[in-house]
Amino acid sequence: MISNVMMTLIEKLAADGRISDTEALDVRRAIFPDGAVSRQEAEALFHLNERVKGDDPAWDACFVEAICDHLMLADEPQGHVTEEGFYWLETRIGRDGVVEGPTELELVLKLMEKAESCPTRLHEFARKSASHAIRQNGGTIGEFDLVMIRRVLFAAAGAGNIAITREEAEWLFEIDEATAGNAHVSGWRDLFVSAVMNHLFAAGPSSLLDRDSMLRRANWLNSSPAGGTGAFLSRLIGRLSDGGVEGYASRAKYDAAQQQHAYLDQRAVEAHVAEALDTGEAAWLVARMRRDGRRTTNEQALVDAVKAAKGEGSLKSA
Repeated sequence: MISNVMMTLIEKLAADGRISDTEALDVRRAIFPDGAVSRQEAEALFHLNERVKGDDPAWDACFVEAICDHLMLADEPQGHVTEEGFYWLETRIGRDGVVEGPTELELVLKLMEKAESCPTRLHEFARKSASHAIRQNGGTIGEFDLVMIRRVLFAAAGAGNIAITREEAEWLFEIDEATAGNAHVSGWRDLFVSAVMNHLFAAGPSSLLDRDSMLRRANWLNSSPAGGTGAFLSRLIGRLSDGGVEGYASRAKYDAAQQQHAYLDQRAVEAHVAEALDTGEAAWLVARMRRDGRRTTNEQALVDAVKAAKGEGSLKSA
C-alpha cells in the first residue's frame, strides 16, 4: 500500500518534470524506511519516471536501484529475478518488445549485472533493446554503445556469464551485418572478434546455481539438522570411533586429495576440449558468415584471428 506521504511527494515532484538531488533523496527516504520496495511503490516510481522530462542523474540512480531491489528481493531466494517479475517489468517498459528510454535501458542492464540469475527472456529483451538503441543512434557504434554491448555480454546473470553463448554470438553477427561500413569506435572490432572467439574456444559457462537450486540451498541452510545438534555429534563421534581421530583425519585428507585430483583432471579435459575448433563450431562459423552473401571487415578479422590462433587448417573452407 502506498502511503499518503509517498503519493503527495510524487505529485509534488511530477509537477515541474524535474527532480533535484535533494528531491531524489526525499524519494529514497520515502520508499526505503522498511527495507523493501513493494509492487505498489514500484508502480508509483514508474508513474513518476514517465512524468520526469529532464536528465536528472540522482533520480535515475534512485529509480534504477529501487526497481532492482523490488525485483530481486520480492521473492525467495533473494537475488533472483522471477518469470513473473520480468513479465511485470516488460509490460511497464517494453514498447514493441524493446526499451525506449535510457533510464529504462540502464535498469535492464543493472538488473542483469546485480542479479544472480534471471529468465532467458530478460537476456533476449536486453539484446533487442541494445540493438534498438544502436539503430536510434544511426547505426553507428560509439563509446556508449560499445560499453552497452559489453555489459549485455558479461553481466553477472547473463546467459553464459563469462562464456559467450551461441545466441549472444549470433547477436554480435546481426549487429555487425546491420552496421557494416559505418564509422564505429575503434574498440568494436576487437570486442566482436574476441567475443566470438570466446564462444568458439571457451571451456564452458560459469556454474552459477539457478533459482530452484538456490531455493533448495536456502531452505537447507535455514533448516535444523535432522535430530538436532545431539544427533550430529553422535554421527561425528561414531566416525571418530571408527579408527580414532587420526584415522578420521587421515581419511578426510585422502578424500580431499581425491576430490582435488578429480577436479584437476576435469579441468584438464575441459582445457583440452577448448583448445580445438571442432567441426560443428567451424561449420557454424562458416555458414554464419556466408548467410547474407558478403563478408564484412570484422568477419574477415575474425577469420584471420582464428587461423592465427589455431592454424590455417582450422577454417579450410573460410
